[in-house]
Amino acid sequence: MSKFCCPNCFNDDHVSQFILDRMESKGVCDYCGSSSVALIDPKFLFSFMEQLDVAFEVHEEGESLIDILSVKLKFFKDNVVNKQRLFEDIIDSDLTLKIKKYKVPQKEESLAEWSDFSDEIKSKNRFFPRSMLATQTINWYDGMTQTSAFNILVESLSSKIIDDYNFFRARVSNDEERFEIQNMLAPPHAFASAGRANPVGISYLYLAENIETCIAEVRPSNNGFINIARFKTINLKNVIDLTNPREKASIFKVEPENLANALKYIDLLEIFALELSKPIQPNKAHLDYIPTQFLCEYFKTICQYDGILFNSSFGKGKNLVLFDESFVKPIEMKYFKVVLTEYTHEEIIDVRIEII
Repeated sequence: MSKFCCPNCFNDDHVSQFILDRMESKGVCDYCGSSSVALIDPKFLFSFMEQLDVAFEVHEEGESLIDILSVKLKFFKDNVVNKQRLFEDIIDSDLTLKIKKYKVPQKEESLAEWSDFSDEIKSKNRFFPRSMLATQTINWYDGMTQTSAFNILVESLSSKIIDDYNFFRARVSNDEERFEIQNMLAPPHAFASAGRANPVGISYLYLAENIETCIAEVRPSNNGFINIARFKTINLKNVIDLTNPREKASIFKVEPENLANALKYIDLLEIFALELSKPIQPNKAHLDYIPTQFLCEYFKTICQYDGILFNSSFGKGKNLVLFDESFVKPIEMKYFKVVLTEYTHEEIIDVRIEII
């Protein structure tokens, strides 16, 4: 008896749309249990597996296709109970794909590329970097044409945030000073200090999706006085969502001959997302923010995004940085005093060896 899969089985939007366009019927999915959904025989997805088979070099010490799909691409959604079974049903016409192994880009390569770029832009070439990431991955000419594999992946991460969605901004004040809500928007350019996304003098608005996250982001001390403004979104239709690029990027929108590079680009987007989220020591911020500022400028100017959604480095919340504050309207102010702050710590092991 034939089994059927559905759009809810896959993270890749391109694959989900393929199923919607070619559905055979509606009903209950045999793999994820979704009901009243478009259904298709898994074997009709075989062409996507063929693309990967052609894109990657066969190598006896490489990785299996199911591992590439499950780990590297996050191809299957978590609600698929038996991913191996679905994979085997997709490749039913060519079971050699079950045993083949492939050489694929490793994340260590992308980490090295990011490190080279970061070192160069911080200490050698600030405005015209020549590292591989700057000249090959996000080179300006391909960026302007919007045809590069990197930009196709970036475009697949575009997200619309519904109108009237709440976001919050926190500011610490001295002597329990209460700010007016108009003072909670993006700072004037003359007062804009460097941030994760913005260079000095370029003003962006940093928001968080809940009060707890925005308080944690400003790192208040005990008894600190916090001003909280609530905003609602207005017509915010083009934000790049970097909260989980490996899962949310649609790799099959990329031309088959560029799939190997696309896998590397997903690694780079994930590295950038982590860099954007991680805490930075204040005394090093003026330099350590430069690589992420460069990429944010690229997303704003070349890719024409209105903002970036990314994970907070504090807790499980999300942050939103807007390049233009007109996409939100201020609603109300609230005021808080910090009662208790908690810290976790780890010992730094000194591995220095004294040479006599």
